[in-house]
Amino acid sequence: MKTCTACKINLDISKFAPHAHFKDGFNPRCKNCIIEAGKSRRDRSIEIPEGSKYCTRCKEIKSLSEFFKSNRSKDGFYWTCRTCTNEVNGIWASKNQKDAKRIASGAARRAHVRRKYNLTDAEYKELVVAGKGLCSAYKSPEIITHKNGKVWELCVDHDHVTGKVRGLLCHACNRAAGAINDDPARLRQIADYLEERRLL
Repeated sequence: MKTCTACKINLDISKFAPHAHFKDGFNPRCKNCIIEAGKSRRDRSIEIPEGSKYCTRCKEIKSLSEFFKSNRSKDGFYWTCRTCTNEVNGIWASKNQKDAKRIASGAARRAHVRRKYNLTDAEYKELVVAGKGLCSAYKSPEIITHKNGKVWELCVDHDHVTGKVRGLLCHACNRAAGAINDDPARLRQIADYLEERRLL
């Protein structure tokens, strides 16, 4: 049994469409509510002004700035406005706190990478595959783990002058490069120093 986030009715799991994004493998809204939402979009005769969108939940026409972006819709924006989306997500999160924290952590990380490095999830994964999951500098896998035992993702390394992504580094190498301000000469001096003092 599962409770639909739209109609709030506890229904048999067969009433929900499969959805890989969610932990239980099913859409949070039942099939009937999804169909009704689709009808509300198709049946409306109100003209939508350019730069605006119809929210399928509160039934209001709002500016596109009031909607989250989404790569799953034709116009590039979510079907429900920010207020409605946050409300629905809040209801779900209050009932599934552990899953909400897990999803929020991963979402925050992906948003940070997109915002700071202009790097999509797919592009990040391509870098991981190209480097065989290893640190671009030390050629070893990441070893630092979260409290839950999961290994951290490799850090995105970028040129601080041009902003261009150079590769992926483990946390140790990324911190070391930052500590010396990306100065190769200084890094070589440190390496020489360690070699000279190795036997002391």
